[in-house]
Amino acid sequence: GKMLHLDIEPEPDGIIENSTEFIAYFEEYLLARGTRLLASRTGLSPDQAERTIRNHIQLCHDVCHFAVGFESATSVISMVKGAGIQTGKIQISAALKGIWDSSHRRDALVENLQTFDEPVYLHQAMLKPYGQKIAHYKDLKPALEAMTEINAGEIRTHYHVPLFTENYDQLQSTQSDILDTLSYWSDQPFTRHLEIETYTWDVLPAALKVDIVPSIVREMEWVLQKIEV
Repeated sequence: GKMLHLDIEPEPDGIIENSTEFIAYFEEYLLARGTRLLASRTGLSPDQAERTIRNHIQLCHDVCHFAVGFESATSVISMVKGAGIQTGKIQISAALKGIWDSSHRRDALVENLQTFDEPVYLHQAMLKPYGQKIAHYKDLKPALEAMTEINAGEIRTHYHVPLFTENYDQLQSTQSDILDTLSYWSDQPFTRHLEIETYTWDVLPAALKVDIVPSIVREMEWVLQKIEV
């Protein structure tokens, strides 16, 4: 009696890393091939097979992942809904970002970001120099090396930071993307599953490490306050 669905989660530097690639995969591969395969094996009509796929394969919307790719949270939600794809789960998470407009500020940002360069997790990063295309990096370290040659721009990295903090000295989080997502969800609840997904407590820089239990409680209270439950 339970509805089960597999939720595909795009991730920076993954095989499917953004909303455009996810929708293209869903429409051009999953539906195109999956509908025929499912119909041939089950006796369902093509329309029934398509509805079955749309019901049981959905999107896992990780807010941090789309933010790292400089995608607007509300645009992603609208595009996915417009394609007739359901969102099975929202993973509420914040990425780390830094913005600079001169060599001096850039050097300070690099120094601050280096405290987040740790070996446990991959922290894929994207650099957006002003007026240029976004550059992709498999981890934070090579992105920091590239920053030394760029005079102005913005860097975002797949480093989950606490939801309730927006500023980290000269760095910021993508907290605004969470607020936009939760505001949209409050008006139009497009999934029943919201999950807080900060897992980096043990690898945060020393200055940010605090007791994990009150931190998790604080995150939950922050989210509940934003959705006014």
